[in-house]
Amino acid sequence: MSLTLTKEKHFALLLSIYELSGVATKQKVLDNIQNNNYVSFTSEDLEIKTNRPELHWRNDFAFIRKHLVDHDYIDDSKYNQWEITQDGIDYLFSLCKSIMKSSGENFQRLTENSIKRAMEILGDFDKSRNELVEDQMTMPNETQELFVRRIKRYKKIVDDLKEEYNARCQIENCGFTFVKSNGENYAEGHHLVPLAKGGDQDKKNLVILCANHHRMFHYADIQIRKAETNKREVIINGIVENILYKD
Repeated sequence: MSLTLTKEKHFALLLSIYELSGVATKQKVLDNIQNNNYVSFTSEDLEIKTNRPELHWRNDFAFIRKHLVDHDYIDDSKYNQWEITQDGIDYLFSLCKSIMKSSGENFQRLTENSIKRAMEILGDFDKSRNELVEDQMTMPNETQELFVRRIKRYKKIVDDLKEEYNARCQIENCGFTFVKSNGENYAEGHHLVPLAKGGDQDKKNLVILCANHHRMFHYADIQIRKAETNKREVIINGIVENILYKD
């Protein structure tokens, strides 16, 4: 896929919605683009339109949004809410790959911040893919398209759980995390029952762990008991621990 100016705008718009938990108002989406300097603007872009009190570039991106809606990349069926669809996430990912394959002189409006975010999104994808493989989530004869969708669904669920638990280990009396260089807490997601062994992609089958406990769940003698209201007993090498859940 060759990058055009329109596709650069597609990327900035979808990226902004993706960063805002997948859905946000027009103002928040466009403010996020501007605040993160994802697009370089011309003097004309920053002028106010003659027929309405709005900057040219913001009006332009509103029209860009219509194109993405027509292609089912954005759902705007709810009043003043722009929501990225699964097809939109797939398209965003393909745009990230195109950006990484392009050289700097080919970009018309994308900034270094946009290029960095494209790289980070692909890195997050690779990390999620490796975690899925490590958790033996792949199925025999699974198609690449289905595998990619599993990765993206897995990442969304894990990201939501990390936010819910502040990226802290759910093992009782652990709660360990550390702050990464980007300021975010670090944790890892783990499938209690691998998909290949009858598990599923439901959040109840996922747990947030520190790196140490994650390794234990893979290599120690693990027995997982039935979940109760707000905890689940797990026996690690004969020692009884509890996975804690929020009410």
